[in-house]
This record gives sequence, structure tokens and C-alpha cells, in this order.
Amino acid sequence: MPPSRPKAGLDNELPPKETLLHLRIGHIHFQIDWSSWCFKALAVSALAVYLFFAWWLFSPRSPLWSSQNTMIPGVGYEALEEYFHTFSGNTECGIGLSDLYVPPQKNDKGDYARGAFCPNREKLLEAMTGGGRHGFDAPYYPKGCHYRWYSVAEICMILERFDSLVFIGDDTLQPIYSGLNMLLRQDLALGSLDPSSELSPSELSTTCRCDNQFIKDTCSKHALTSNDQVPLGNNNNNNSPYLCSRTPHAFLPISGSPFNPSTVKTLRALIPRAPPSNYHPIPIISSLTPPSTGKNNAPSTALATQTLSSLLGFADATARKTPILWLNPPATGHLDISGSKQRTVNNNNNNNDLWIFSEEMQRVAGEKDVEVLGLWNMTVQASSWDGRRFGTSVALVQAMMVVNWLSRLESS
Repeated sequence: MPPSRPKAGLDNELPPKETLLHLRIGHIHFQIDWSSWCFKALAVSALAVYLFFAWWLFSPRSPLWSSQNTMIPGVGYEALEEYFHTFSGNTECGIGLSDLYVPPQKNDKGDYARGAFCPNREKLLEAMTGGGRHGFDAPYYPKGCHYRWYSVAEICMILERFDSLVFIGDDTLQPIYSGLNMLLRQDLALGSLDPSSELSPSELSTTCRCDNQFIKDTCSKHALTSNDQVPLGNNNNNNSPYLCSRTPHAFLPISGSPFNPSTVKTLRALIPRAPPSNYHPIPIISSLTPPSTGKNNAPSTALATQTLSSLLGFADATARKTPILWLNPPATGHLDISGSKQRTVNNNNNNNDLWIFSEEMQRVAGEKDVEVLGLWNMTVQASSWDGRRFGTSVALVQAMMVVNWLSRLESS
């Protein structure tokens, strides 16, 4: 019987482990469709970059839409003198943007200095409140940092981030809403007036144009109170349509609290309840300087505080995001058509009362987490025909200040 073949050892039958590993890796390598994998990796990377950019651009948490920044640059030096050229009444009303606004200086490279524009809402409101004029009726300079002057198209971009816009207050707030309407309608001559009003052809052609929209009672009583009053087409003598009209806005006149049923009804229409998925804010701009019942007729801080509390209560009940800006009152004007010495004395006394009232309301609003814009400094060196009403220039600047606050609000 022939001897059996001896069994080979395991090490003699199998290749070394290193060789097996290399063979396995090579097998996997040849099985992979590398061109397909590279394409998929590039597609996923591109999608990730796109989604990140979309978040960065549109997210309410994006730095572009935070309260610290604004992505809308405002009008530059080269456009200042041309700003009102497309406005109706630009020649007859005699207003140039350089009479209202002076931007910060640029360096030799044509760039604004770092920190030239206010970095956040807090600094912005402080600057606009605490500024001054270098002469009577000179352009108003904010303190420390600048606000921006936006084109009408840019104002539209800002407004379209909100579901609606509410102005609610007394006759010191109405001109600011009128100034916004003049900008949106690009009309200095008649832009604050209701096109459907019963003003006569003579009043429309002469009496109620330019500053007279604000200073004549027969004209100012026809001021717009809602964007619904302006038709989309040009079918009226006062026919300037809005450049944009997708965001509803209105002015609601009040004299205190409680609000009358009509005001409450309009508020509910402008600030309806909505599910959390409807995240667009509805800003509220409010101002009230109610007279007290005392002999000196000084503003009543108690009634203003009660009114602000009522407004906050209504806004909170809607479960909507409703940022509120409280406007402290303008100064009592130093110029008036009567030239009465007694009137000047009364104006000075009124200004002292208004200053005290403003300081008290600044404290009250701060305790309620409401932001405040003061108008005293802005108007104390501005012309007034009767000590309480100012003209187009003041209305436009105040409206642009409000727009600057709106531009710094989060979009959701």
C-alpha cells in the first residue's frame, strides 16, 4: 500500500494575510462605479451649499435679517440730488433730499468708515432720538451713528416682510403716516391726501398742495388713513398710485383708552389671530400725548400709560409677533404766523412739559419692553406755523426714521 501524501500546512495552502487584504481591496475597487459616486457626492455637496445659502439669506436667524444689520444699503451721495426728481411736485414744493439728510462722510477709497451706520436697533433709536441740527431748519443729524435714507423701491422691500403695518395714535402721529404715504406714492404735492376726498379742483390745484397738506385744517382733515383709499389705477385728479401695495397699512386715530368699537374692529382686521406657521410680524407704531385735566393742561402720563398697556394687551391676545415702537412727542414749534410774544412764552412752557412727559414715557415703555423713538430733538429747531404742526420736510424725515426701525426688525 503506497504511503499517503502528507497534508500540507495551512501556511502552504493560503496566501499571506497582507495579500488577501490587497486582493479584497482591489476587488472592492473594481466593483465601485467611481464616476457615479463622484457625481452623487458633488450633487449632495451642491445641495448642501444651496440650502445653507438659502438659510443665510432668508432665515429670521440669519445675520442679514437680525436686529444688528440691514441688507438694504440706502441711497448714496450720487443719488441725493436726484431722489425727488421722479416725485410729483418736486419743483413747486422746493424740497431736495440734501435739505433733509446728509449721509456720513466717505474715505479716500469711497467707502464709509467702520461704524458710520448704526449697528443695531438700540443704537439706531438712541442716535435718531438724541441728534440735532446745525442751524434752524438745517438737516437733522443723528447722534453718534447714522440712519439710512432708502429709495422707494427699498422701502417696498422692507414693508413686504410684514403682514401689515399699524399706526395708532393722535394728531402728532398722523403727519408721520402721511409722510410715508408721500414716499410710497412719490408725490410731494398731494401724496398725503385721500384721492376720493371732496376737495374742489381749486383746492387740489392751489390751496392744499405741498406744506398746506399739513398746516391747513381744510386740507389735513382729508389725509389718508388707509392704503385702501388709494386706487390702483390713475382715475382721479389726485391720481398718484402706490409704487407697492401688497402690505396693508393704516392710521387709527385715538385719544386714549379704552378704544372705541370701530378702532377695535379695524385692529382685529389688521392684526388677526393666526396659527404659528404664519410667522410674519405686524409692527405697530404708536404715539399719544393726551392733555391732563389739570389747569396747566400738561400731558397726562397716566392716560398715555393706560393706552399703551391696552395696546399691549390687545397685541398679546392675538398671539402674533407684534413689535411696538412708541413715539415720544415732537417739541412745540418756536415759529408761528401770529408772532405773538405770549405764544412764544406758552411754547417754552409746553416744551418743558413735553420734555418731562417724554422722560416719563421712556421709563414706562422700557419697563414694558417697548422700544422708543423720541421726536423732541428732531423738531425743536424746525419751523412750525402754529406751534404744533410742521411741514412736509419734517414729516418725510420722521417717516424715514420709522422705516429705518422697520428695516432692523426680524422678518419672523
